Amino acid sequence: MADLERGANPLDFRFFAPTEDVDGGPVDGPLTYNVYRKGSDTEAFPATAYVQLPPTLVLENGAYVVPVEGFVDGRHIIALTAVDANDEESAFSQTLGFTISDGIPPNPPVLLA
Repeated sequence: MADLERGANPLDFRFFAPTEDVDGGPVDGPLTYNVYRKGSDTEAFPATAYVQLPPTLVLENGAYVVPVEGFVDGRHIIALTAVDANDEESAFSQTLGFTISDGIPPNPPVLLA
């Protein structure tokens, strides 16, 4: 899975689509993306995606822009997976952490080490 990065403002995060399929070959066909969420570093990611990203994401400078307005208040540590046309899901991307309070993150989402 491709890398996540913080967005240009506190209301989004961005990611680059992978260039290889799950089997290591070139991406053949459309990909969908799952966002997995946990609330702390000590939790494991759940088996079910928190959000499935719509195919209508905005593409800006080669990166997909994902708004965080639908995320509930609290701490979010997220990772993405890509799902190919055969329903094969990639490994998790690296994580991205941010906190939302009163519906708005106080700072741009920050990459976790």
